Amino acid sequence: MPTDGSTIWIGNNNRLFDVYDSENDGYRIRGGGKADETLPDFIAEYMPQTGGGVGIEKAEKITAYVTDTVGRPWCPGESWPPPNNNVTKTEPDASCAVMVDKANDFLASLNNNQQNDATFGWGSNQRMYFEFLPPPGGPAGTARQGIAFRNLNNSQKTKMEDFIKAATSATGWDKINGIRNLEKELGDPPYRDPDGYWLSFFGTPSVDSGVEWGFRFEGHHLSFHTSILDCKTYAPTPAFWGASEYNNNNNPLKQEGDLAQDLYQSLSNGQKQQAGNNSGGNSAISAKKRLIDPYPQNAGISVGDLNQQQKATVRNIILAYVGNMNDDIANKRMQRLETEGFDNLRFVYNNGSYRVQGSTFVIVYDKQNNSHVHSVWRDYDGDWGEDLLERHMRMMHSGQ
Repeated sequence: MPTDGSTIWIGNNNRLFDVYDSENDGYRIRGGGKADETLPDFIAEYMPQTGGGVGIEKAEKITAYVTDTVGRPWCPGESWPPPNNNVTKTEPDASCAVMVDKANDFLASLNNNQQNDATFGWGSNQRMYFEFLPPPGGPAGTARQGIAFRNLNNSQKTKMEDFIKAATSATGWDKINGIRNLEKELGDPPYRDPDGYWLSFFGTPSVDSGVEWGFRFEGHHLSFHTSILDCKTYAPTPAFWGASEYNNNNNPLKQEGDLAQDLYQSLSNGQKQQAGNNSGGNSAISAKKRLIDPYPQNAGISVGDLNQQQKATVRNIILAYVGNMNDDIANKRMQRLETEGFDNLRFVYNNGSYRVQGSTFVIVYDKQNNSHVHSVWRDYDGDWGEDLLERHMRMMHSGQ
């Protein structure tokens, strides 16, 4: 239950309100020009974002929800808890709890200046920044933000690696090291530097309910973002992985390319022609912007028109990207994909480059030449956790 001074939300007059019960006579509201108003009355008056009152009956239900989980915003239009008005509280994912421990262990090892470099508020504009060029790599040529391997001592580097390992799979960690090691092949230090990769945290890493936080790890040919709520709901995009100056023995993205090549070769001539339909464009990579325009929904060949073995290959292509993250993040992203309808996805192929696209996301693999590739996963509405709260509320109230 809430305690005196617990922040409840921002009302539609953009002022903060606090919930309190100093006399044990029921929760009331103060702040924003209000004093000693009952919580149901306040909700009935202020919470509707579309005008008009919700009525005392719904306000009572909202009150029951809020007093059980104070600090969690309300999404207008979402369904409400079961008749008993209790919201089931769940434990954080074990892997996320490890991430939080590793994150805080790393941050505790930094001095004050380093902590200031590594941490940003959840609402920081920096959280929406997306870049994969070599340093400086910041907006308009400014220095990249965050804390880099190159600015850490050996103990701090190990702790930073421990966090990244907790957030990714063993395969993902191997790809990261493969991408970093290729910087040695490119030469020209410190412009090309295996230690020129930055980690940034947004919000405070926590397993607590209602807490949003996230991180970004980026440098040349690498920029992946994960937004987290309740340590159970994840938005692991945008995610860019690239490589250059590789060969068959040291290509960290070999699986992504080989699987698509195998799928294309398994198609009939007619299917190959379909797969090449509307194949141009890599705006998901080149745009680097907050929202990207969806690709044509009739592009390429429908996964529903493929045989079972070919469908399995499409699934493995997707897993090659999703599987870069740890199991909890990857499995929940795959569950979301299943709800979209696997057979509704499209496969588009053109001379080694390809897309796997749906109505909510796109994967782009852009082969620059025989030793240089860019790839990205973008969610049309979910990059940087844009739909995180809505999706979380939907799952909470539907029991999913």
